[in-house]
Amino acid sequence: MKNVNMVSIDLGTKNLIIKVNDQIVYDQPSIIVFDTESGQVFIGEEALHMRDKTPASKIVREPLANGVISDVNALIALLTEIFVNIVQVNNKKSWKKGFWKNSVVLVAIPSKIYRLDEDVLKESLRGRHVPRIPLFSEKFNRYEYFTNIMSAKKIVIMPAVKLATIGAGVSIWDSQGVFLLDIGAGTSDCSIIATGDIIIQDSITVAGNAIDNDIKKYLEEMHYISITREQAENIKIEVGLNIEGREDAAKEIDKQITIYGKSLKTGNPTKIILEKTEIQKIIIEAIEPIVDLAKSIILRSDASFARIIQENGLILTGGSALLKNIDVYLSQRLNLEKVLIAPEPKHAVIKGTEIFEMYKNDLYDKEYIRPSR
Repeated sequence: MKNVNMVSIDLGTKNLIIKVNDQIVYDQPSIIVFDTESGQVFIGEEALHMRDKTPASKIVREPLANGVISDVNALIALLTEIFVNIVQVNNKKSWKKGFWKNSVVLVAIPSKIYRLDEDVLKESLRGRHVPRIPLFSEKFNRYEYFTNIMSAKKIVIMPAVKLATIGAGVSIWDSQGVFLLDIGAGTSDCSIIATGDIIIQDSITVAGNAIDNDIKKYLEEMHYISITREQAENIKIEVGLNIEGREDAAKEIDKQITIYGKSLKTGNPTKIILEKTEIQKIIIEAIEPIVDLAKSIILRSDASFARIIQENGLILTGGSALLKNIDVYLSQRLNLEKVLIAPEPKHAVIKGTEIFEMYKNDLYDKEYIRPSR
């Protein structure tokens, strides 16, 4: 029996996660910065800290946006840099010579990714596509040097929603059906999956990032204060959704939030204190399209799924599923008895690859498997 190595990749708008066999080796923001003077490249958290404060000599790229690959060359460069780091860190362990010889890569792709991008992605993972970054590649041959860092033999592309459902601990192979809403950073995907196939699916480009942008825009227009995207996200997390009649809402002592930023009137650092309910109204308005998305899937579903939807409810995955009280809010808006947040919803997709690791030899040989559970 072959000693097959399996690499799982979750191409998230906000975070890119890579797992080698049973170990997560990379889980950082999907961002890369190129220094056109020194030739240095920064990725992940380090690159994120540079995003809003980069000089002209640094090029910032976020290769995934709204459920599509917005910059395929930047994505290939990012993957290359990640694998360079992995090889350097694990050189004497699993990443010895011959690692890729019997390897299979399972890539979870967003719902709206284009077939052309899929093909380029496959070629890149096989080491056949050298990324070209304008103003950087003309001066530095970095990626020509690293062309052999990725040389996967077999590549399997799979919709992220399928893997998210499996990662939530639910079987997608029985005929009953699963009602899933994956709220990520760039897109919200809602689907019904049964017998291993996506029966109905739709997605919108309203998710965590859109909520953050709405909060940021509101503060600029109504309170003349500018904040960063990271601050907007932190405000969203702290405030959450207020559900009338819930005990935890009534007991909450701190009903205000202090926001620090830059005054758009004076240009000086400033702070404002707002009622949390003011921000909660913005969040509710921002997620209304997500509610409509879930409603539309219910309306389009066949009558045979009605009982399952009502009895088993909706499963939430994705980082934005952690928004406080979103499960209760969606339960009320969709008139469902159950809305369940998956364990570790942010990592549901990468967790969904675990079952395939059990059959990785079959995955390598056939490039497709249908586990029995």
